[in-house]
This record gives sequence, C-alpha cells and structure tokens, in this order.
Amino acid sequence: MPIDAHYFDSLDRLWFNVATHEFEISEAFAGSQLLVMNPELVELYKFIQTLGTYPVVNALAENRIQTKEKRNVVPRSLQQMVIECIDVEHYSAALDLSETILSSNREPSSMMMAALVHVLLEKSTKTTNPRVFREQLVMLERTRNFLINSLRQCGAHLFNDLWTTFSLCNNGPMDNYVRHQPFYSSRTIVHDTSKQGSDDDEDNDYKGFIKYQDLWDLISACLKSDDPHQSPLFLLEVVLVALETEYWQKRESHTDMMTTALMKSFKQNNEGQWHEFGRNLDLLFAVFESSPTDIIQQRRQSIAFRLFNLMISLGYYDGLLSASSLAMQTYQRASKLSADQLLAMFREISFDAFTLQLCQYGIASANWSEVPKSHKEKRKMFATTILNIATVVDNWEFVVLRTKPVSMNIERIYWHLIWATEYYRSMISVYSYRWTDKSGARVINAYEDDDIDLNKVLGFFNTELFIDWRFRIESWLEAAPDAADKNHPRRTDITCILNRCMYIAS
Repeated sequence: MPIDAHYFDSLDRLWFNVATHEFEISEAFAGSQLLVMNPELVELYKFIQTLGTYPVVNALAENRIQTKEKRNVVPRSLQQMVIECIDVEHYSAALDLSETILSSNREPSSMMMAALVHVLLEKSTKTTNPRVFREQLVMLERTRNFLINSLRQCGAHLFNDLWTTFSLCNNGPMDNYVRHQPFYSSRTIVHDTSKQGSDDDEDNDYKGFIKYQDLWDLISACLKSDDPHQSPLFLLEVVLVALETEYWQKRESHTDMMTTALMKSFKQNNEGQWHEFGRNLDLLFAVFESSPTDIIQQRRQSIAFRLFNLMISLGYYDGLLSASSLAMQTYQRASKLSADQLLAMFREISFDAFTLQLCQYGIASANWSEVPKSHKEKRKMFATTILNIATVVDNWEFVVLRTKPVSMNIERIYWHLIWATEYYRSMISVYSYRWTDKSGARVINAYEDDDIDLNKVLGFFNTELFIDWRFRIESWLEAAPDAADKNHPRRTDITCILNRCMYIAS
C-alpha cells in the first residue's frame, strides 16, 4: 500500500494518504505516526515524486488506461515519410519531421520509435574528420532528445513493442510479453529476388533490441561501450527514461507494477520470489568502482545509480523485490570498495532506509570487543534489525559507538567511521520528513509522535556521546602503526567526517 498523496489539516499538520487502488482502500496517517510505523513508505513517496517532475508531462502520459483509439497517433503517411528519410540516412530531415509531429501533439508510432532507436544502435561511425564528428554527435543528441521527449509527453507505452524484441523474450526474464514478429521492415518495394537475404536487405529491418538477450544485456553493452560519440549512453538514457516513466505511470497499482519492464527483467527463484541480484549488482558496481575521470564516465555512473535507486524502490514497493536480500548482496560488494568510492555510493543512494540497512551490515562486521555484554548477543541478527526507531537509536548508543575497526591503521579507522557516521546520518534522516512550501522549509520528526517515549530516543540529541566517541577515536589514531605520519591525508578526512556528524547532532 504506497502513499498516493499528502495534505495539511486545519491545524497545519501533515497527513499521508496510504491507498490500495485495486481494492479501493485508503487510510490517512499523521506524518509523524507513519514515520514511526513505516519510514520506508515515506522515502518511497519522496522518490516517486522525483520521477514525476519532468519538464514535459501532459495528461496523455499521466493517464494509464488510454485506449489506442483515444490517442492522437501520427498518420501512416507521415510515419512512412520519417521511415524513408531514415532509410536513405537523411537523419536531419527525419528528425525535423518527427519533432514537428510531436509538437503538434501527435503521438509517434512504435515503428518510428524503433527506427530512431536503430539510429542510436547502429549509426555511430568512427571518423577523424572533426566536422563530420560534430555533425554525427548533434544528430545522435537530437535523436536521444526526441525519444526522451516522446516518452515523457506521450507515455511509456511507446516502448511496449520494443521490450518484446530481446532475443530471450519468449524464454527468459521478459517472457510475459507477447513477441510481435516481424517487428518492422522498412522496405515496402519489391526486392530483386537475387538480393533477398543479403546483408544489405537485413540492415533495413529495424528489429529493436534483438541483438541483446534481455534488458540487462543491453544495459551492460551500453555501459561498457567506448564509442566516442557516446551513442550507447544516449540509448541507455532513453531506456532509463522509459523505465522511469513506466514506473511513474503505474505507481498506484501493485498489479500494474508487476508488469513493468524493469520488474520483468529480474529472475525469480524456484519459489517465485525475487532474491538474487548478483548479475545486476556486478554490472552496476563495475561502474561504481571506476574513477569518474571524465564527463563520459560521470554519465555512466549517474545512469548506473539511477538504475540502482529504481531497484531499491522496488524493494520498498509492497516488497516486490526483497529489500533485505538486495541490501545484503549490495554490502558484499560495497565492502570491497575504497573509502572514497564508498562515500560516493552513499551520496548517490536516494533511500536513507537502505543506507541504514547497509550500515547495519558494516557495523556487524566490525570489532565488538567493547560492546556491552547485554548487546553482544544482537550481533548475529544486527544486520537484519527491523527499522524500529527505539531499537535503532539504542543500537547507535550501545553498539555503533562502542565498536572498533578490525585493524587499527588510519585508513581502516577512516573506513570504520564512514559506516558509523552514515548510520547516524541516515538514522536522523529516515525518521524525519522535510518539505518546502510558500511559508518556507518545515520538518516533522518521528519522535514527535505521541506514542514515542522520548527517553528511548535521547541518543538523537546527546552530544556528550559524540564528545566521548571523539576521545576514543583520538586514542585509536595515537595507537595506530602509522600514527607518526602527522600529514596522513586521512587525518583531515576523519576530522571533516566527525565535524559533519557533530553538526547534524547539534
């Protein structure tokens, strides 16, 4: 049951409306109450709202159930003109006509979408001529922009036929789609029979994604490509917008969410559940682990993190995916990142509840020798602790602040502090909700709820805990084997991360 709206009562108190549209069930919860009961729902709501902030979204894209007859689809004659321009590689003319069609509130056909996707898939060629390179780059950018604007203006259904073209469509992750064969053949003239079956004839068939096994095979190929024109990244940006738009359009229904292309791309286990994400995470973490040395690599990482956040959101949407399994498998890979890569990952995750789960795994693998005996018994189950506000705050005070790095060198101390401080930051954030309106920025907190015993959440505000913790950290640094290196760069990083944590606490 996701949140579908929020509002303010006569006393200016925030309320969330939680609804299951299939059964016409809805219930209102006070903001602070829902933050206590299910903070993941609030985070999911905030995330879904970001998907609906596109510059171009009209009533056609918003309506999930419009029939084909109600859509203002481009006439076949105009469609054929676009296709023929692409056939003879007059891409500028094809895009001019396509943009005119869209600006007149007509909907591109699936054939047009397939032909323009083919441009991004196949028409980037290597050249040493700067003028030709720029012309090709402009053409590819225009193609990407047109496809993205079409999806946002008309809706994700424009990609429905394309999703059916993966080679494993009828025997794999996309098996719930019905394959339409042939997808589209651009030629309508009669061919010379002596040339039928030739490579030239085959090149004129726009077969969508048939060269890829499934969605993640396409994502992998695009992220790994070294095309200087960035054509595969342009295509991946279009695919990502298609996935996000479909998510936005189907957000109100659990049944509809089950039919999204992204959901269908994950493999089920023998029990019909989604628990295995190794292939997906390995692909994304290969991008996370690389250094963003140039703009192209930064775009790869941005795309990868957007995909990652979509995966996380499915874990919090009525448990479509297993959020706990995703967190565990993410930690297994995050634990191999460098400290800087780990911090970069935390900055990009849109769900503080998920960050908190990851940090529970990180703290569970630390040194618990100084944790009170009453809490040591929690270690085996610590990583999977349910996000109950009193338990989370208690764990912060008596577990997180009492753990130590496994190794006492400066780098490992910094590594440990990242997990601990991110635990605190995400703990504060997940139990609060901030919004901005005409009267300015306002915040509600879970501990403001009448059912919360403030004595159990004092760890939120106890700055003395930080002072004691800081003294302990200084003793670690003095005892470290590399303590003599007073110019170690991590000393400054440690100071910065602790100051940030103190600022949040104050």
